[in-house]
Amino acid sequence: MRKLLLGISVLSLAVFLFAAYAIIARFVLHGPVTGRSLHESVQSASGSAGTTLGNSGRCRTGSQTRERRCDVDDGGGSGTATYSIRVRAGSSCWNGRLTGGDGEGGMPKRISGCVHRWQWSLFDLV
Repeated sequence: MRKLLLGISVLSLAVFLFAAYAIIARFVLHGPVTGRSLHESVQSASGSAGTTLGNSGRCRTGSQTRERRCDVDDGGGSGTATYSIRVRAGSSCWNGRLTGGDGEGGMPKRISGCVHRWQWSLFDLV
């Protein structure tokens, strides 16, 4: 009986530690800014449908070192929206503005966010 209780306790602790890490990595710990991680962050902040229709799932480097151009699907998934993203110096946080697109509209003109260690949303889990 003790072995069973010990096993249940260890398993419960492991589940708790994993859940705690997942939450901290998603909302607190900042991660490296890559084309893919920035694209995921921009998708999330913009309310993109996230279907990646017609885009590569990455952000392109712009004319300046910390500037990127990110194409994301619009909110309805019927077209794309292009954001000019400026990553703050020494940070994984960024500010963006809508610069174009061929979707049906409804995308926010200005967005901001941070690249976190683990990019996910509750909708990804469903």
